[in-house]
Amino acid sequence: MNEFNFEVISKKNDEELKEILSRLSLEPIINDFVQHRAIIQAMVINQILFQRHIDGVEKRARIGQWISMGIAVLALLSPIWLS
Repeated sequence: MNEFNFEVISKKNDEELKEILSRLSLEPIINDFVQHRAIIQAMVINQILFQRHIDGVEKRARIGQWISMGIAVLALLSPIWLS
């Protein structure tokens, strides 16, 4: 993988990124002076995947928080409605 464009890489889906990551990890690097490139590329791809995972977790947490708040409001208002 000689050309690494962040904008192109960040638009790929998770499966494509995992495939690229797999190729990077198996690619033989003959010249030790360019080994850092593969390491940096792998770190960038891992960061993109991790950020997407965190975004999904935050979205699910927000939904759970709204549901909990709705239940709490209903619990507070139910004695008023029942009396």
